[in-house]
Amino acid sequence: MTPESTKRDPDKTRRRILDAAFAQMYRQGYQAMRVDAVLADTKLTKGAFYHHFPSKKVLGEAVIDEVLAGMIEQMWVRSLDDYVDPVEGIKAVLRMIPSMMGPQLTQLGCPLNNLAQEMSPIDEAFRSKLNRIFHVWIESISDALKRGQQNGSILPGIDTRGAAIFIVAAYEGAVSMTKSEQSNEMMNICARQIELYLEGLRL
Repeated sequence: MTPESTKRDPDKTRRRILDAAFAQMYRQGYQAMRVDAVLADTKLTKGAFYHHFPSKKVLGEAVIDEVLAGMIEQMWVRSLDDYVDPVEGIKAVLRMIPSMMGPQLTQLGCPLNNLAQEMSPIDEAFRSKLNRIFHVWIESISDALKRGQQNGSILPGIDTRGAAIFIVAAYEGAVSMTKSEQSNEMMNICARQIELYLEGLRL
């Protein structure tokens, strides 16, 4: 895409900025992300950048609202909607994520959790937005388990929200340990244990 064609398509220009900012934030965190580096990656002028994002903070919040929230929507909410059996749905998503994320998942960890660890203690707006995404993720799993209770595939006495919180926490812990080890072995071990837990939810 040429700079001229980009200028004629403001939506694509905005998305290029978001994608470049997300890539930098994923690699090095929000605080180390630099607008000049985003401009270099996108080959845009400062005028084009500030037309869409008046500040670095506005850009960072947009990455949360649009990129990170979109990832959870695609990976979890929409995927689980396709499954009658929630256990099979959750297991399928857990198996799909490593192939979707590629080596970055092992090398860099979870972009949502990374940013939450970095920014939640120091910026309330970031914390609130990131927490909202975690709640959407948790509710998508809880809703899937509730549907399983209704169709007779999940034990009726299960606290679906509590189970969903545990699943998210277990997954995020697994990814964090995988990042620390820089090896997929830890993820494989944890994934097997999460799957055993999921099987225990069946009626």
